[in-house]
Amino acid sequence: RRTVEMGDGFMGAGSVGTETFADEVKRLHGLLADAGRDPAGLPVGKRVYIALDRNRDRARRRLEEWFGAFYGRSELASQAAVWGDAPECLEALGQVTAAGARLLLLNPVFDEADQLERIAADIAPRLGRIGPGAGAGLRVVGVLGLGLVDRGLGGLGGADQLLRGARADQLHELQVDQMDVC
Repeated sequence: RRTVEMGDGFMGAGSVGTETFADEVKRLHGLLADAGRDPAGLPVGKRVYIALDRNRDRARRRLEEWFGAFYGRSELASQAAVWGDAPECLEALGQVTAAGARLLLLNPVFDEADQLERIAADIAPRLGRIGPGAGAGLRVVGVLGLGLVDRGLGGLGGADQLLRGARADQLHELQVDQMDVC
């Protein structure tokens, strides 16, 4: 309700699974409509814990270790995170966008520099082809762990332009002068 009354956007929690996030978005859209606000006018995003790894079991184990240490609940990894090779991660991210996210905040939780390299090479260039509307308004607003955010360069192209061809050590040095806040 506070989002509807005072907010300029909504960011779903990373510890919440896609199904729960979809329910939150439906409720949010209903509350917006009840308040006379156009649901399309409120940006909706989702923080997504991600582990890009061809060895799916290793990625899951490492996510479970992290969720156990950070949240005290290792089982949250299987409920809330995205992991596997690039096609598996893209499929899961497509489900997040189908649930209503138009902004993605990707959050690797281990080997951040390596994960960013993989996200830049294997995920970011293909994000525009997932979910409903295939890229219509879909944006990566950040990759946590390295301080990279979309600096208002517009659409998916903003983060994609920053990610494409950049090495992780270069991304550490990016100066952020504007950040999307939801």
